[in-house]
Amino acid sequence: MTAEPPVDAINGKSGARARSIERRFSETEARLRRLEHSVRADMRVVMEALEGLKAQLLPLIEATPVPAALPAAAEPGVQDSVVVPHTGEASAATREVEMAWYHRNRSRLFEQYAGEWIAVSGGAVVAHAPDLATVMREARDAGHTRPFVTLVPDAPPESVHL
Repeated sequence: MTAEPPVDAINGKSGARARSIERRFSETEARLRRLEHSVRADMRVVMEALEGLKAQLLPLIEATPVPAALPAAAEPGVQDSVVVPHTGEASAATREVEMAWYHRNRSRLFEQYAGEWIAVSGGAVVAHAPDLATVMREARDAGHTRPFVTLVPDAPPESVHL
């Protein structure tokens, strides 16, 4: 039986060249391990920040009353809506609460107001109309100067589950 030639001889590489390749491979593996560690650390920071935001927003959302006429609908995802920019009395926190209320109730809102503009204030629809000018006028006449205003879609929102 004949002895098999060394791998380096088969590939036409010297022992020094093979050691160089192995060293670079080991260095690359070490860099990848350091990068993975860094990415994991960054992810922990992001997750902690998200938990902090969640802790701030959940009490606001839970404190928003949901009228009996519009029970909360548990639907995944967020559908597009047209939002009229606001300035003045409505704070960012108030606006977030109103938007969360809208998304929790959008199934019932679609059933009642499909194709109409609605004005939401204090966890309730305070005005609705087929055109923006009318809904804004009705909301202001009812004493709501900065409501959350959106157009309820004509067709039910499509859900995509992955």
